[in-house]
Parts: sequence; C-alpha cells; structure tokens
Amino acid sequence: INPMRDREHGRIYRLSYKGGEDSKAFDFTKGNTKELIAALKSENLFWRMTAQRLIVEQKLTDLTPELYKLVENQSMDAIGLNPAAIHALWALHGLGVFNGENQEAQVIIEKALAHPSAGVRKNALKVMPRSAASLQAILSSKLIQDPDLPTRKEAFLAISEMPFSEGAAKALLNAADVTEN
Repeated sequence: INPMRDREHGRIYRLSYKGGEDSKAFDFTKGNTKELIAALKSENLFWRMTAQRLIVEQKLTDLTPELYKLVENQSMDAIGLNPAAIHALWALHGLGVFNGENQEAQVIIEKALAHPSAGVRKNALKVMPRSAASLQAILSSKLIQDPDLPTRKEAFLAISEMPFSEGAAKALLNAADVTEN
C-alpha cells in the first residue's frame, strides 16, 4: 500500500512500433533443444533469457557444442552486440563448464576475449574461472588496454580476483599511469 500509487489511470501493457513485426514465439514444452538454441539467437530478450534459464535449470550439458558455436560466432548486430554469444557464455557458466578443468572451455573463453563485440569480451571476463591460465589469457589479449572502457574496467576487476602474478602486477602498475584509467 503506497499513497503515491496511481489508482486513477490504467496501465499500459504493451507498446509496439506500428511498422514493426512481432517477435517469433517459441514453444519449449516439447523438449526440443534446437528450439532453445534458436531462442538464444532471438532478437527478443524474453526468449533469450527464458532459453538460457531452461538450459541451466534442466542441466542440458549436451548443448555445450552448440553453445560453443554461438560464442565463436564473430557477427554483431547494428549496435555492436552479439546477444546470442553473451547468453551462451552465461548458460555455459550456469552449467559449470567454466570450472577451470575443461581445456576446451578455456579455449572458448580465450576466443571470447578476442571477440569484436565489447559486450562479449566483458561478459567473458565475468564468467571465466579465476585461475592462472585465465590471468595469462587476459594479459595476452591486452584487455587492460581495451578501447571499450567498461570492458577494461572488468579486466581490472577480474585480474584483482586472480592468483598473484608479478607480470600482472607490473601490467596494472603501467595501466595506472594511463590517464583515462
């Protein structure tokens, strides 16, 4: 109960562009895993989030190869994102693939760190295991000099959670001299 709540006007449930097309709807009740992968590629956030959640909740580890392919896809949309790759990274993280023990997953993370989309690079930094191999991947990909400042910040945060390294300490010291950092 809130006295500031508007009780005189109706609610708007949906706004849509008159010339726009409706998003494709997906039916996840049949247990079709191809439908989940297709939904991760949807332009609609609701379907991407739902597919990601179902993959993790149902522990669909057999989808790992398809999720790897989504992460490896170098394409970007009009605003420079690859939402399918970002959701695939988080689905893989939710499945526990990025535990630091899976060499194939480490290769996928390293590819994501070199993705042309800053959003993919930033999310790869968030989901990668906090290990010496991951630290080396960050340093070799030069993400502490990334042109995208939020990605660069995420690289600094990820390094701060990694095991100590002399090389990382020197790299961070040099980065501290850069004015925009």
